[in-house]
Amino acid sequence: MLALINLLLKIPLLVILLSTGLEFSKIRNKS
Repeated sequence: MLALINLLLKIPLLVILLSTGLEFSKIRNKS
């Protein structure tokens, strides 16, 4: 049960990291 909660807490962090990484690569590609 605790592992499931831990996973659910990590998912939003991974999504944020992925989205910021994609935005960063887009900005780099433009310049």
